[in-house]
Amino acid sequence: MREKRFKPWLFLLPSVVFLVSVTIYPFIFTVVASFTDWYLPEGRRFFVGFANYLNLFKDPWFWSSMRITFYFTFVCLFFEHFLGFVLSLLLSFVGRIGKILILLFMVPMMLPPIVAALIWKLMYRPLGVLNWVLGFFGVPSLNWVMDSKQVLPSIIITDVWEWTPFVALILFAGINSIPRDLFEAVDIDGGDTWAKVRYLVLPLLKPLFVISLLLRFIFVFTTFDIIAGLSRGGPGHASMTLYFYAYLKSFEWLRMGEGAALNIFVFAITMGVGMVLLNKILKGGAELYD
Repeated sequence: MREKRFKPWLFLLPSVVFLVSVTIYPFIFTVVASFTDWYLPEGRRFFVGFANYLNLFKDPWFWSSMRITFYFTFVCLFFEHFLGFVLSLLLSFVGRIGKILILLFMVPMMLPPIVAALIWKLMYRPLGVLNWVLGFFGVPSLNWVMDSKQVLPSIIITDVWEWTPFVALILFAGINSIPRDLFEAVDIDGGDTWAKVRYLVLPLLKPLFVISLLLRFIFVFTTFDIIAGLSRGGPGHASMTLYFYAYLKSFEWLRMGEGAALNIFVFAITMGVGMVLLNKILKGGAELYD
């Protein structure tokens, strides 16, 4: 009898071992490392308590990278959801062809981010296609990722291009799940297209907006591939986000303790915002069943 009770757990054991080895153990290791003064080339490691965390707030690059991170995150989320919503509306209004077009719009999000970054880096070159187009219309060429004032907007353009289809796909599915009877009721009441969007589509898509915000915030706030492929945090540190700064500390400068502390800080912010958005999702789901 006891063997039958424990037998199902044996089948779960490989998954549990894998989960612990690739997620829980590295996380605990990072937390422990964040309380140490660990410079990898010297091999020394001393317990310093919260010194690494306190030193973050004295680091001017930390505050600069935090400002860049929140600016980058906010602008990307705004444009991805605004353009994604507009795109989902357009696709839903064109009928059956919209389901075909959505497959074409999914191509950017199917690319690995580092590949998308390299593609855009070629287009951002001084003699690249973007400057050729600008020259065709008589507009002076831009330095794109080589100018400290233009590098962040250039990275934002790349991220928005790649991930707007992801948001559009979620919202497009939500629009198509709305019963046609509701749209017909608005028509009977004399409502136009704007009335359908404002009083029907937007309220019903609110939970999907929050879910999309949650998913995209986690990935935008911890963006690495696109920044590494386009600018590596430069010129100077004009595009250095918190997550990329943690990478530099850990794997470029080999300050493992400081890098671990910065990673835990990024994790705490991501978890905090994620929990707020998740709470809104759960509350929205509860309201639907009330």
